[in-house]
This record gives sequence, C-alpha cells and structure tokens, in this order.
Amino acid sequence: MIIEIVMWNVERMVKRFRWWVGLIILLVCLSTVYSNAANGIYYTFGMVPPLVFLQLIVFFIAMRKVCVGSDIPFFLRARTRRLFWLARVLSTFVFSYGSLFLLLLGYMIIKYVMHGSIFPHTQDPVLSVLNARWMQNILLIYNLLSLGVASTLVSLDVFQLLFNSEIISYVFLVTILILSGTSYVLQIEPISRIIFLFSPFTRMSLFANMHYHVSPGSSLLFFLLLLSTGIFVGGYLFSRKDLAQ
Repeated sequence: MIIEIVMWNVERMVKRFRWWVGLIILLVCLSTVYSNAANGIYYTFGMVPPLVFLQLIVFFIAMRKVCVGSDIPFFLRARTRRLFWLARVLSTFVFSYGSLFLLLLGYMIIKYVMHGSIFPHTQDPVLSVLNARWMQNILLIYNLLSLGVASTLVSLDVFQLLFNSEIISYVFLVTILILSGTSYVLQIEPISRIIFLFSPFTRMSLFANMHYHVSPGSSLLFFLLLLSTGIFVGGYLFSRKDLAQ
C-alpha cells in the first residue's frame, strides 16, 4: 500500500508542467550561465551561488499542498495519517534523487558536447585532487544535493502544516535560503560559519564544506537528522490537521 501511494505522489509531481519547465530552465542556466570550460561540474554543483538558484527553482517545482481534496481516496486507503505522511516523505525522497539525477546527467551530456569535458582544466591543487577522484566526488556532490533537497522539501511541508499556509512556508524558507547564501558570499566571521553549521542550504555545497573544514559526511548526517526530525514533527502535525481546511 505505501509503495502505491509513494508512486502515485511521484507520478503526480512529475506530470506537472512546472516539473518539466523547471528542469529545462535549470539545465539551460546551469549549463550556460553558471559554468564554462574552465570550471566545469565542481563549480556548478559544488559552489553556493549557483546552488541558491537551483534550490529556488526546485522549491518552486515541488511546492504543493500537503493534502487536497483529490488526495482523499488515497488517504482513506492508507488508513492512518502517519502512514500517508510517511508515504509523502518517501515520495519527496524519490522525487529529489530522481530529478537531480536527470539534471546532473543532462548537464554532463551538454558540457561534454560543448567543451569536450565536464571537468575543469586547471592547475589548481584543490581541483586537481577532485579530478583524481572524480567518480567519488560526483557521487558525493549528488548525495549532498539530493539528500539536502529532500530534507528541505520535507521542512517546507512541516512549516506549511505549522503555519497552515503554503505561501508563508515558502517565503520563510526562501528567506533562510537567501540569508544563507548571502552569509557565505559576504564572509562575515564568525556569523557566516554559524549560519553554515545550522543551514541545510549551504551544507549542500561541497566547497562550503571544504571552506569551513567540515567533513561532507557530517553534512550528510545533518541532513539525515533534519529529515528524521521532519518526519516526526510533520507526522505529529499532520495527525492533528483539519482536512477540511
């Protein structure tokens, strides 16, 4: 039953016009505006500035009410609210990993066609180390982004339940996103480091983790804790939600 609800949720999201348009916009912008032959994949998916843009578009693509009238048949089949909420979280997880896989794959194909390489041609020692372990680092970037996006999307749903408003929850998290990105760019110590430690948006960046000398594994653990908290708090709030609202 839970797998059926998960697949229904995922199908409903990817069939939306916003999903296709959003992915195309991201693919074009990240492949042309935020990258070139000199910096390649690490800059585009590892630095904070392009990731702020990516997260804004992903938020727009995935924004939806936690429960609407068309959900009622599946809600009744789930029998319990917590099971329905868990299925929604799992569908968000699948949506995040699947969408970013398609985005990353499409980007790599375009970069290879345009420049003959998806990696930077530079003598920079940091990028040289990353290039030497390219598969490991691409998987690391992919997991940081996917798990980070999944945890923030679940947080978006939790704040929607808390504020009882889809728009307010979106504006609230976008404000935190912009604050996080600004703190990294302006580098106001120690404020920027404190924001980094508590913000999932900057922790998605491989280079931000390297800059603050934090293990990417610690950031992945941070996302798992955030996701677990979202599952628990969201399940509690959803179990008390008035479905007539």
